[in-house]
Amino acid sequence: MSVALAQQHVQNDIEGNGQDICSALDEVIVVCPKCKALETLWLSAGLLVPTRKFRQSGNQVYHDCGSTEPCCFYHF
Repeated sequence: MSVALAQQHVQNDIEGNGQDICSALDEVIVVCPKCKALETLWLSAGLLVPTRKFRQSGNQVYHDCGSTEPCCFYHF
């Protein structure tokens, strides 16, 4: 079985001086190994876009259910 689980979007922002800035946003599916929560998260330049239920420590993402194991990432 094959499931498409991540996408990359490019967001163009315009600075005050009129220059375009391209920032890549990655849409990633994560699964918590403890409670099996399945969630779509966004990463910008490798950093987790702030959420209420997930936190990032180094390059690992953890679910706030009390799990000491990092979430599993699923990409295309």
